[in-house]
Amino acid sequence: DIAEDYVQTHPEARVGNHVCLRVSDTGCGMDTYLISRIFEPFFTTKPTGQGTGLGLATSSGIVEQHKGWLTCETQMGRGTIFRIYLPEEEAAPETAKVIPMAPSMTLRRGDGATILLVDDEDLVRNINERLLKAVGYQILTAVDGVEGLARYQEHRSEISLVLLDLTMPRMSGAETFRQLREWNPDLPVIIYSGYVVDPKEFALANGSIPSAILTKPLMIQALAGKIGQILDEKSAASSLSAAA
Repeated sequence: DIAEDYVQTHPEARVGNHVCLRVSDTGCGMDTYLISRIFEPFFTTKPTGQGTGLGLATSSGIVEQHKGWLTCETQMGRGTIFRIYLPEEEAAPETAKVIPMAPSMTLRRGDGATILLVDDEDLVRNINERLLKAVGYQILTAVDGVEGLARYQEHRSEISLVLLDLTMPRMSGAETFRQLREWNPDLPVIIYSGYVVDPKEFALANGSIPSAILTKPLMIQALAGKIGQILDEKSAASSLSAAA
């Protein structure tokens, strides 16, 4: 039971009954500097290519979506303890999904352009695929970054834009993004994620900035509008280049 006096000294906490999940190790622990940064997206102590720095940031975001919070206690040479607090009777939120548009809202329609959709969540991927097809786009799908890169190589000449989830098994969205931009620096890529991503931090960590960064859950009119805007800008830039 979380009491009022605890909440006063722990602003992230909430009063009421909670379930606590405790995870600990007996490793080397962390110093004050590391503790201050461990929940930052893309911060990692691992060498380049061996870690994305998204694990704890993602975990914290998931816990917050369930109206809980996460704490960390650590001592150098003594190990680390993470505690996850979740409301005892709080219903879990629905899986991130595209929110259907209201009947009164206009919807930007596609022109048959091909989009590569990369997302490991079956529900989210299937809904996005169905809705984007309904508004006039051709859709190719992949369940993770590894498959996404393979699909891009197979259909490179057809693909106009990539819609890329950030947190995936085998190969993260950030790793996939870096490889796609290495192959094609001008490729339009929209990153979408369940937590807020800072464009400047993402660009510093991954070499370039995405065409857009969107936060789940996505409203279909916002997603279709952003895709249309990006493709229009790409078409206009190509026309100017050809005229010059």
